Amino acid sequence: MNKYSYSHKDPWVWGRASHLDIPLIINLMRQNYQQEVDGIFTPSDTIMSYNLSHAIIDTIYDARKDLISVAKVGGELVCWSWLGLGNYMRYSDEEIAGAEFIHVKLSMTSRQRLRLIAQTLEMWEAYCILHKIPVLSSSTIRDDQKAFLKLHEKMGFTVHGSMTYKRINWNE
Repeated sequence: MNKYSYSHKDPWVWGRASHLDIPLIINLMRQNYQQEVDGIFTPSDTIMSYNLSHAIIDTIYDARKDLISVAKVGGELVCWSWLGLGNYMRYSDEEIAGAEFIHVKLSMTSRQRLRLIAQTLEMWEAYCILHKIPVLSSSTIRDDQKAFLKLHEKMGFTVHGSMTYKRINWNE
């Protein structure tokens, strides 16, 4: 077990996202991550809400759909993530589970943020094992990405620029 693994001592509780979480997710994205995409494209709360809503509905009816998770302290959202399934490289028939988002409340301590991200990566890997998905990928668009990529490396990912990949072995 990894030193960052979830513990009952953590102040947050993980769960699957519900429709009630969508405004919290949108707010966290806007407050903490808007600057990452400014000048590149124009985010739309309506489009993001629509996409989240449909993805959450899909996961209710089909457990092998995307994994959208939230971590909360009380009712406050401190982290959320979206792992997209059904991705493939153009030259392979092996499925890839691809990170869509990991957003952590930036007012959390750096240790807490690191722990939340590590727990997300562990959750994603477990999801890949459960559904026999052979490759997990994650990436970042953040300017300050050293700690994020170093954590991936420590957790067994291969790092190529701002992209990371991990071969999943569900036979161990």
